[in-house]
Amino acid sequence: MEPFLREWRQDALNKAQYDSAIFIGDKLLALTGADEDAFWLAQVHFAMGNYTRAQALLSKSDLIARNASCRYLAAHCLIKQSRFDDALAVLGERNPTHLIPTSANKRKAPSGAGPGPGAAAGGGAGEKSGHSNNSNSAGPGASGSHASQPPPGHHGGKRSGALGAGSRSGAAGGKGHGNSRSIGGAADKGGVGSSERRREREASMEAEAAAVAAAAAAAAASAAAAAAAAAAEASNRRYEAGMCYLRGICYAKQNVFDRAKECYKDAVRIDVQCFEAFQQLTKNQLMAPDEEWEFLESLNFESITISPAAAGTDGSTSVEDVVQEAADFTRMLYSTRLSKYRNPDAFAAAAESLASHYRLGNNADLLLARADLAYTQCRYEDALALTSAVLEEDRYNFGAYPLHLACLFELRMKNVLFLVAHDLADQHPEEPCTWLAVGVYYFATDRIAEARRYFSKASMMDAHYGPAWIGFAHTFAAEGEHDQAISAYSTAARLFTGTHLPQVFLGMQHHAMNNMTVAEEFLKTAYGLCREDPLLLNEMGVVCYHQDRPKDAVTLFRKALEVADDMDCDPLAWLSARINLGHAYRRMRLFREALAQFDEVLRLGGKNAAVFSAKGLILLERNRPDEAAIVLHEALAIKPQDPIATELLNKALSEMAAGSNVLQLAGGNLSSAAGMRMGGGLGMDDQENAMGDELLDAVRGTSLEAADEDIDFATVANFENDLFQKRMAAKQQLEDAVTGGDAALARAARHRQKRKSKGKGKGQAGAGDDDMEGVMEGGSEAVGGGGDGTENAGSGAPRSWLTRMARNPQMAAAQRQLQLAAAAEARRAAAASGQVQPPDARQDE
Repeated sequence: MEPFLREWRQDALNKAQYDSAIFIGDKLLALTGADEDAFWLAQVHFAMGNYTRAQALLSKSDLIARNASCRYLAAHCLIKQSRFDDALAVLGERNPTHLIPTSANKRKAPSGAGPGPGAAAGGGAGEKSGHSNNSNSAGPGASGSHASQPPPGHHGGKRSGALGAGSRSGAAGGKGHGNSRSIGGAADKGGVGSSERRREREASMEAEAAAVAAAAAAAAASAAAAAAAAAAEASNRRYEAGMCYLRGICYAKQNVFDRAKECYKDAVRIDVQCFEAFQQLTKNQLMAPDEEWEFLESLNFESITISPAAAGTDGSTSVEDVVQEAADFTRMLYSTRLSKYRNPDAFAAAAESLASHYRLGNNADLLLARADLAYTQCRYEDALALTSAVLEEDRYNFGAYPLHLACLFELRMKNVLFLVAHDLADQHPEEPCTWLAVGVYYFATDRIAEARRYFSKASMMDAHYGPAWIGFAHTFAAEGEHDQAISAYSTAARLFTGTHLPQVFLGMQHHAMNNMTVAEEFLKTAYGLCREDPLLLNEMGVVCYHQDRPKDAVTLFRKALEVADDMDCDPLAWLSARINLGHAYRRMRLFREALAQFDEVLRLGGKNAAVFSAKGLILLERNRPDEAAIVLHEALAIKPQDPIATELLNKALSEMAAGSNVLQLAGGNLSSAAGMRMGGGLGMDDQENAMGDELLDAVRGTSLEAADEDIDFATVANFENDLFQKRMAAKQQLEDAVTGGDAALARAARHRQKRKSKGKGKGQAGAGDDDMEGVMEGGSEAVGGGGDGTENAGSGAPRSWLTRMARNPQMAAAQRQLQLAAAAEARRAAAASGQVQPPDARQDE
């Protein structure tokens, strides 16, 4: 009856017919009173959510003290009731670390004999005896030993033990049979045959056969007992690992995260197949990236056991090969759950092997692992494609939503965020990720107060839900509430000791408050947890930059770009680090390197006003205001109200105007000097010293683009050639103008009358004084647009400076103004001396 009831109970449990399972399980427990039946009845109550009833059932028969599985279930019931202290009292506070497999106590031959070391050793001895029997005996004992072997599906230890016992008995039976056959031969040979002897011989053979059968049965019973003991030991090991996991849950609920982490780690060390504990370590980020990979390497995956029946091997594959394959498969699965900042190559190799050899390329967990790697590399579109593929297959895979929502936020897909949040709120309002989605939507739409409320709701539903705490802190940071943000980030850092991100955010908040020393300490703490995050390296460089340590900042910015390149990150995601590197170069006055970085940013598509403003600032530092003005105009075209670009542009225009003003001021001084010379003032050398090198610098710094009118470069070239040919004639004309007197004024008057009679035109080169006047006029026409050669020449300009000025097209207009001013001054001086003004003097004025 018991097997029938157990089968009925299991069938009802499989079909989730819990009432039927409880009804039959209660009758079965009344019939047998076995611990196993009590455990299964309590298991049904646990599945129905009747935690108090299940815990009471386990407690009343003192099952908790006798049975590890019952103790595990009772503690689990107490945890479900949030009675963590009572659960710890049931579980105990010490982990059974003596059960951790080591090189000293691990199984010698993990070939699928029993899970215990004794069964494995017994199996090996049995196989050796069996080979000896098969090669040396051929009597009934040998045939009996073959007949007593279990079928291939039975446990390996049982098969080996039966084979060994049968071999030893078969050897003895074969020897006795040989003796009786020789006696019979002698009797036949002697002609004496007796029925009594035959009966004795038959009785002896039956006794020997019975002894052989009894020995085989005893060996089979011994092997079965050994196998059962090994199975019980393996089951006990697994339940002990489960209880370590439950201890970790209790400590985590009590916020004792250090002890919780150790319990989780011991659980996985005792039973490497305890994935629940491993998931708590990785999901809650209790270990740093380096610590995670070191822990994975320390696990003994070779301790995995597998029975021949579960292996399902044929003759071509041994059980040892199957066990090794299972160990490698488990290692690869675990490696995909670790941090993606460390060993991306190992992760890629494991993912590729799982996808190609085991056809897990489209598995949800593997797709999420790849999406996590893409998000770490700032490839948000690729990560979103992977998470969307997961949610298409399983719409309510809640483990995929935090990463999916983060990608949607980074890509500013507000409409999709709204649809996702609305659907989750309708279908699963009891899940924390539902209100996380609502909070992310409000945060993306800059409704900070609503976002904070829903992030807080998600964190209250699950106090250890990391994304909700980070989002809650972000809302304070977005509003500039640094103190509240620091408090929230500190809580996240306390809950998730293995991740460096809360420490990074704390450093950023202190940097915003100008607490550079404190910010540097937090960033160094984060660097101790993770050394491969470009965001962290960039923030450390920014702090060094503001501490007036540009060399250290350059080192950190360059390292950030190198790490991002090694991780195959999207270059567009780290344009900020490259911009910061350019500013650090500028601070070190390495202008060429700085311009190279800014040009690279523009080449990669970073078209923002700050980059153009930075270039304009560097060009101003290099005394190139004309180019700076062009770049700053581009900055204002992108952001017309940018105050920095506006101020720098005003400075660039001021410098350009300063060069033009210096030129005009020099022209005015030149005219005054001419008048003073005509009145007996400053000499030629004094005037040239008054010009100085400042005017030359201003002339050289003036750009062609600053000219008031378009320049015909062919005319400029012809003018320079003519000016070179006529320099000697102009020299003589200038000397005549400097000496002044009636002769010069008379020549000027004749020349004007000649122009009126012949019409306005350019003079041609000739001989004598008139020809010299024509030469000067031609030069004056080309330079200043015409005028009196004598009066213009009377300005008394230094010859070396005049040559340079005439060669510069932009100085032509200035020279013309100077000549007109000098002529007007000469006419006023002539009028003052009583001389008659020329007919066109008033018109020239």
